[in-house]
Order: sequence, then structure tokens, then C-alpha cells
Amino acid sequence: MVCVGSIIKSIGIRGLVKIQPYTSSPSFFLERNLFFLDSLKEIMLFDQKINKKNEVLSYIKGYSDRTAVDSLKLKKLFVLRNTLPILEENEYYLNDLSNLIVFNKAKNELGKVSAAFDYGAGVFLDIKLNNSNTIATIQFKKNSILSVNIIEKHLIIDEDFLIK
Repeated sequence: MVCVGSIIKSIGIRGLVKIQPYTSSPSFFLERNLFFLDSLKEIMLFDQKINKKNEVLSYIKGYSDRTAVDSLKLKKLFVLRNTLPILEENEYYLNDLSNLIVFNKAKNELGKVSAAFDYGAGVFLDIKLNNSNTIATIQFKKNSILSVNIIEKHLIIDEDFLIK
């Protein structure tokens, strides 16, 4: 399962919800209907639209009023991994970057990626440094992330770009 968004809130009284997409394009939500909640419960979206803020507005099958959809507020939406498009070379799903072992240019192990976030201004990785409780952050750019190997589950970074 891959997290692709979250339900932000209900809108109006007829069960409309606002969804914050975690995808590169909100149109991803227009191309499919089947999603899963973090409880692994299947839900079907319908009448999806994209607003001016690139948020998705949608109804959910079986949830016909505000009270019903309010119970879904802040729930994460997932899709099955095998339904996602195959990526080009040097493209990665954020989900794939979590738990990668992090090495510096000298091949010394620094820690492990604890989370990957896209804040809109770019992708950032949180790295739990070895032998401490410190979390460092690095922006995912060509000059800071030197190589990524999803199969061997590691990446190499330029430590100069690490924010501690």
C-alpha cells in the first residue's frame, strides 16, 4: 500500500470531502475510484474535482452526509502499489525512500531515512543519525543526494547539505 493523500475535512451537508493529495498531480485522483483507508477499508470516490488550490473535492460511496464523512477527517488514503505507474529512471516514490540506509561520499554509514516529505518546495528526507537520537534533514536534489539504490536499500549523500 502507498499513501497518496489524506481527507482534510468535510464541506457542506451532503458528504463532500476535501482531500490533500500527496501525488505529483491531483489528477491522479480523477483517474481512479478505489482507495483504502488506513484501516485497510475499501472506499470508492466519485464526482472528483480539483479546486484552485490543487485539492481534490469528492464524494465517498456510502457516506451521504456531513456527520458520516466527519468520521473520516484526517484519515490517510492508500492505493495498491501494483496499480501505480512504472517510474522513469531516477524517479522514486516517497514511500520507497523511507528506511533506506544513508552513507556519505566516503561510504561511511550515517543513519537511516526515517521519513520523506514533499512540502511543495521540494522533497526533504529526515535521517535518524546512528548512535544518537538526532534527526537531520536533507533536501532531495542532485547535488545533495548523489545516488539512490532502491534494490540495495541505500543512498549516498553529500554531508555538506545535511541540516542538523
